[in-house]
Amino acid sequence: MNSDPPTHKLVINTGPVIALTLCGTPSWLNNFPHALIAPDEVRREFDQGPRGAGSVVWPDVIRVESLKTQLPPKQDRTLDEGEAAVIQLAMDLGIPDVLIDEQRGRKAARANGLRVHGTLWLLREAKEWCLISHVAPLIEQLRLGGYWFDNKLVEEFLRRCGEWDGP
Repeated sequence: MNSDPPTHKLVINTGPVIALTLCGTPSWLNNFPHALIAPDEVRREFDQGPRGAGSVVWPDVIRVESLKTQLPPKQDRTLDEGEAAVIQLAMDLGIPDVLIDEQRGRKAARANGLRVHGTLWLLREAKEWCLISHVAPLIEQLRLGGYWFDNKLVEEFLRRCGEWDGP
């Protein structure tokens, strides 16, 4: 395991943070090769949002930062506050990569010239860095926690990860 601090940064939205907590806020995040940064708005959404049974805690490894540029008024935005803040923080800090699962947010991030990743990418990275051995059990855990993934997307993802044993 590498003790050097991660140099590649990603700005993370509420959905992937919730996904991590549904996986039990995995300890492998401490060795994840990318620094995860969230805007204050995402932390607020996380703290106020509905949760399933049990208490979830914000992962300490995700650094929270304030926007340098104010968001437009709510009535002038097509995105929710968290998605808009993720895109704005990435632009404020010059970070080209964001973690957003929702289609509307992903589309807006791409329109702003950002590279978009999601929860599945996060799991694949953990596997590729040998921080986890299998992604399939984590996907099942997420689904049991109410997280939705398209079946065809999961099948293709598991194939790419060498974990598909279906037809």
